[in-house]
Amino acid sequence: MIDSVEYIAESPSRSSGNFNRSEEIECQLGHFVETNRQFIKKRLSVQYDHFHKQRSSSESTEPIFRRSSVIEINNESSETSVINFSELYSYTGTSWFSAVLIMANCTIGMGLLNFPFAIMNAGGNLVGMFTQMVIIAFIVVSLNMMCYLSQYYGDVSFQGVIGSHLGKVSKEICRILIFLNNFGALIVSLIVIGDQFEHISRAIWAHEEALHWLLDRRVMVPIISIVFIFPLCLLKNFDIFKYTSFLGVIAALYISFGLIFKSYFTLNGSKFVEVKESNLSNLVKIIPLICFTYECHIEIPPMIACLKKQNICYYEKMIFGYVILSSIVYSFAGIFGYLTFGAATPDDILTAYDPKDPYVIVAMVLITLKIVTTYPIVFYCLRIVVEDYVKVFISKFQQRSRCDSLIKYSLTIVLFSSTVLIAIFVQNISTVINLIGGISAVFIFIFPGMCFLKLYSSSPRKWKWSLIILGSLYIALGVFISAVSTAHSIEEYILR
Repeated sequence: MIDSVEYIAESPSRSSGNFNRSEEIECQLGHFVETNRQFIKKRLSVQYDHFHKQRSSSESTEPIFRRSSVIEINNESSETSVINFSELYSYTGTSWFSAVLIMANCTIGMGLLNFPFAIMNAGGNLVGMFTQMVIIAFIVVSLNMMCYLSQYYGDVSFQGVIGSHLGKVSKEICRILIFLNNFGALIVSLIVIGDQFEHISRAIWAHEEALHWLLDRRVMVPIISIVFIFPLCLLKNFDIFKYTSFLGVIAALYISFGLIFKSYFTLNGSKFVEVKESNLSNLVKIIPLICFTYECHIEIPPMIACLKKQNICYYEKMIFGYVILSSIVYSFAGIFGYLTFGAATPDDILTAYDPKDPYVIVAMVLITLKIVTTYPIVFYCLRIVVEDYVKVFISKFQQRSRCDSLIKYSLTIVLFSSTVLIAIFVQNISTVINLIGGISAVFIFIFPGMCFLKLYSSSPRKWKWSLIILGSLYIALGVFISAVSTAHSIEEYILR
């Protein structure tokens, strides 16, 4: 635990006495400082901003803030760790636009090809879009709640925020659910890569017997994963994903707008067979898919810690930018994919086109690229959860700082290998998506609802009933969606 962090603030005039020569900041961290540099940077930045505002009032141009070259941390073992201060502050932060790309890249992908099929099951574009907008409204509110709590508590993980606000029991439950959600999502992403590469291989090398081994997903999924995905999983900083996320978003936009283009030329005056009846049971079944596609609450705390500015307005720019971009991509793909095939819309929209079509081949390559850039983001949050448990166990025997890197790389290899092995032998993703969609509903509805209820005691009287109603509504919806989704997954598994 950190006892103190010391730095020096000097006034423009030593005789002015406006500021003390030194200030002591008490920083309480849940992890060893070497794994929480972003958190320390944010806390010190807040104190720096405080001095900067006071300095601005003096209307002087002389420098007021001089940081010491190192930070001295005294931990419980009486050992001293030193961090280079200039290295810590060389990080300038991530802009809200880069954050939008990371969040959009995290959500757009695995559900994009299934979205037209979900629109068909909902009963058409009108019902499907209305359902999507209702769910998005709830998501925006809960995302704002998580941003506020992340800033208030200074935690850099979703489970940390939940633990600080709701207690240890909720934190442990949250950890388990994050593991199941992210581990399942990673498996689905690799299955999708295998599917797309099989389609590409059949279209290009169908008559080449010497290249038939390329059609085997058991060969290509490990190769693609090890060569392209595994190096990205070793990255330490969350904000570095803004560079790969740009490619992922471009790939998603190509697929979405390509469906508009293909819809125009595919129909060409032909009769559109529309689904005229909306089946309530099918409508309920698409809600888990929407939750699965738009859920990014787990990535919010580490993203908040990386932002250049720490204020609510900056967070809202990120949230609304991400929601608008994701909604455009999913809506265009869903609407025009459904308009093209109507009642015959398949669960993977690209399989409905000629596999030798240049657009389809490029789209399959790009969806693979898209998932390659998304996998490390989801993996990052998964590794944090498992790393917490391992470090607590290791700390009972020796200093964690001595084996932090070993733990990180070992967990990366084990978790990565597990997802690859499962994805090789499991090919049906619908059951997994339904199950993950039910878990996603917990992050979108149940945990935020509990947070709203927790704020009841510390809120002004005029807001108390609003928080009770809102929190109860979120929890009720979350329980309903999770129960229906889980039951549907079990039903599909038994029937198959």
